[in-house]
Amino acid sequence: GPGAGFSTPLGTDVELGTAGSANPRTAHIWIGYTGTTDGDTANGSVTIRWEETGQEWVVPISANTISRPTVALELVLDKSGSMAFNSGIPDLPKRIDVLKASVPPLLEVIHEDNALGIVSFDHDAYDVMPVTVAGPPVFGAGRAAARAALDAHAPNPAGNTAIGDGVERAHDHLAPETSYNVRAMVVLTDGHETAAKYIADVDHLIDERVYAIGLGSAEQIRPAALTALTNGTGGYLLLTGNLTSTDYFLLSKYYLQILAGVTNEDIVLDPQGQIGPGQTHRIPFRLNETDISVDVILLTPAPHVIRLALETPGGDLITPASVAALPGAEFVVGTHASYYRFTLPVPIGAGAAAGQWQAVLTVDDKYYKRYLAQLEQNSKLYQQVVTHGVRYSVNVHAFSNLRLRARVGQDSLEPGATLTLRAVLTEYGLPVEGRAKVHAELQRPDGTQTTLALTEVEPGVFETTTLAALGGVYRFRVLAHGRTLRGLPFTREQLLTGAVWKGGDDPLPTGADDPAEGDRRLCELLQCLLSQAVVSEKLEARLRELGIHLAGLRRCLKGYCDRSERPATLARLEVLQQPAVLSALRQLVNLPD
Repeated sequence: GPGAGFSTPLGTDVELGTAGSANPRTAHIWIGYTGTTDGDTANGSVTIRWEETGQEWVVPISANTISRPTVALELVLDKSGSMAFNSGIPDLPKRIDVLKASVPPLLEVIHEDNALGIVSFDHDAYDVMPVTVAGPPVFGAGRAAARAALDAHAPNPAGNTAIGDGVERAHDHLAPETSYNVRAMVVLTDGHETAAKYIADVDHLIDERVYAIGLGSAEQIRPAALTALTNGTGGYLLLTGNLTSTDYFLLSKYYLQILAGVTNEDIVLDPQGQIGPGQTHRIPFRLNETDISVDVILLTPAPHVIRLALETPGGDLITPASVAALPGAEFVVGTHASYYRFTLPVPIGAGAAAGQWQAVLTVDDKYYKRYLAQLEQNSKLYQQVVTHGVRYSVNVHAFSNLRLRARVGQDSLEPGATLTLRAVLTEYGLPVEGRAKVHAELQRPDGTQTTLALTEVEPGVFETTTLAALGGVYRFRVLAHGRTLRGLPFTREQLLTGAVWKGGDDPLPTGADDPAEGDRRLCELLQCLLSQAVVSEKLEARLRELGIHLAGLRRCLKGYCDRSERPATLARLEVLQQPAVLSALRQLVNLPD
């Protein structure tokens, strides 16, 4: 036997074919190893016996356990009134529709030993879902609770935007979760801060990694504080800019890229398209010897309509029907995505690992007809699908020892700033020196596009700069390609954004500058002064004799401090300005006229 922890998942016998053949024959014996605790090592050996001759060979084997990092991920969701505004995407007409179509793939793809929590915010923050382990695919407790919370998420028509409140509440949720390798939050907002608490009021509290997604233009988001917060925690900010019909999957890609980043995964490629009946789309992607496990994710509004299969470098086909027989592989279908997840090598054929793979897409005619029937009430969408096919985006993520990490730096947030794009490539922690090329596809705020070549300024470090002359969002798609230490080709990519707007370098707002914050503090003071901890029963009785009823005054104050009751309460509070009432109050507290 091979030793403790080792196994032979495909059996111990291999047939080589007809004896005496002049052609060389190769036998593959698959050895599996079950990991234990991070850092553990194991040693054993395998004895190979050729039955025809009785010859034996003893092959030493060793393995070590490296655990995948676990994450507690808190989603911080905007519910201000502007989330009900138009999105710019015809298929997802409101911003809230974009959110509800974009988060489910993250809920479906996150690994089962990771955890999810949700808070929401408008001018206040709200507990939505405690941090809960995701659990098994599709029906795990955390996934199900998060889907239900997302379905119930709705904008408050009177809601303002207090991002700091949401960040602080998310921090409070994450602080006790010390059993995870990473604690992170993803803040989604579609506007700039209009109410306390502001980010600048709470940023000193935050010790988690913070990512942010801005759903809108640079002028709408004005993300100076978000940029400072995310950069200071090791996260980053992604902005959508003004959305169009081609941006259907953009927010989903942002969420999945953030998830990949916090779990040490890399994006191999990320194309999109549309497919109709009778068509076959083949999307090639390359894996290499540094890749440990892979997710091939199909984003689509109709995951049952598009069939996803994988073709290995050796020409073998992996389908939903065949994947169950492959150790270490699975296929999952969710509501907005389907995906294969497998470790390498995949025990199929001669073993599938490094080389060119293909994602093979076709349309299931039965489910396609059902999907069209569901769209009959939406004539524009129905016609679009009939004419162009069903939308999709294929995302390939690898848990790998070959990593790309890119960032955008800015010397200003005002138009005229210089944006510096920096990408770092490492293989087993060492710089990928002289073996790669990196470039970036740039889309400017006015829709014009260009390609920027990054120069290798030091081993494995690539940089370039560009001028942000126009106000707005600058979208970058960073693409790297090269060869590993063993000479096999690889690709990596990452989405980034920069933004400039008029007033971008103005001082950050804080609660001290906010009239609403002054109201809050005054409310707290008056509520304390009128409480029974301060006002005795004897004084309350004396006030009643003078015609002042504290119970009614407390109700007025409570109504004023509750924003939803404020207009009616303001009218009632005018009674306090009557001369007789003011005179009586002055006498009670010995104030001069």
